[in-house]
Amino acid sequence: MNSILLTGGGFANKGAEALLRTVRDELGKRLAPVRFQTIVPADQATDARKAGFFPCNSRSRQEFAAYHLGRVPGLKAARVWAAASQTGRHLRRQKECAAVLDVSGYAYADRFGTYPMRLTEKLVSDCNTDGAPYVFMPQAWGPFTGSFSRQAIRHVAERSVLLYARDRTSFESLRGIPNIPPEKLELAPDIVLNFEPRENRETLEPLERGGLLPGNRRRVGICPNIRIYHATQREGVGRSNPYVRWLVELCRRFLVETDVELVLFPHEMSLSRWRRDDRYVCRLVGRAVGDDRRIKCFSQHCSADTLKLLIRELDFLIGSRFHSIIAALSLHVPTVAVGWSHKYKEVLNDAGVGELAFSYEAMRDAATITGILETWANREQVRRRLERSIPLLRRKVDGVFDRVAEILRRTECC
Repeated sequence: MNSILLTGGGFANKGAEALLRTVRDELGKRLAPVRFQTIVPADQATDARKAGFFPCNSRSRQEFAAYHLGRVPGLKAARVWAAASQTGRHLRRQKECAAVLDVSGYAYADRFGTYPMRLTEKLVSDCNTDGAPYVFMPQAWGPFTGSFSRQAIRHVAERSVLLYARDRTSFESLRGIPNIPPEKLELAPDIVLNFEPRENRETLEPLERGGLLPGNRRRVGICPNIRIYHATQREGVGRSNPYVRWLVELCRRFLVETDVELVLFPHEMSLSRWRRDDRYVCRLVGRAVGDDRRIKCFSQHCSADTLKLLIRELDFLIGSRFHSIIAALSLHVPTVAVGWSHKYKEVLNDAGVGELAFSYEAMRDAATITGILETWANREQVRRRLERSIPLLRRKVDGVFDRVAEILRRTECC
């Protein structure tokens, strides 16, 4: 049985998990039996095995620390050591696999430093030497303004089979780099639109324990993002953070002006004790709002399946996590995005509701909450628009997997 190596996924961020599961499920329908390996941190190996993957533990604690230190300008030794250490581990796994699929959601851009590009450039080069196809599944890219990043992406493009961008801005970032063969660039929607969650006792139990099944009241979900908290923490921490204050005001307005039940839920759940994740923001907001029976804070560690089943129970979503928004759109749940990069606006544009995307800076405008409440009041109109646009996007995702499966067959990988 041949193996396919999936890079860029994970099991702490539930969007990264959904990407892995979607690739496995969709290619599993199209190919002969194949084994999927994935490179994950050691503390996520158990979750990977439970999900049916063969985990390749990628980083020791020392490598993990060096990875983050290596993103700090000037700490060249840590960066080089981390890159060399993990590259060797990736390459050893690549030798055992017939193909590599990169499912990073958004990893290649100047803002993320040179580490991801250094690692991937070496891995793609090695695949090219061995004749193993390397495909970048739909993801966000750029911008690329530094000379190193532009050179690295050009080398990656020359040696890989195909690079998918999941939005127009990312596609133009790739096209703006000289000498990338245009036939290797494709524009396609995010593949998580086709993620179908497992519905069984294991995936439903966390929702039952949280009092979220069954639902007798209309529900509005709020999915915060710890990145926005970090981006605004110079202006305050804890309950004084402007993002937290805005979310608290949002919750209070909904509780006063509507009869809905609010559900605060995370989309990133780290297993590390010292690393804050989305649950920290959920707790801050929940405590600041106070003891209201109409607000629930879901914080149980669970799978991407469970979170999509939770989103299915919502009548409306206010999301700051990209793949929580994708999950809601795929279910035709009316959605407002409060994001930190171009990708939020782009995905809602594709869905035909681009006016419902806001940058997190918009929270400084008091009218933003009023606009969200108006969208809630008009949610059925939004739902009808999604019912027209989403099936077309899902068919495009089917086309992505048809083409990738054909590439793998043609190169006799599977």
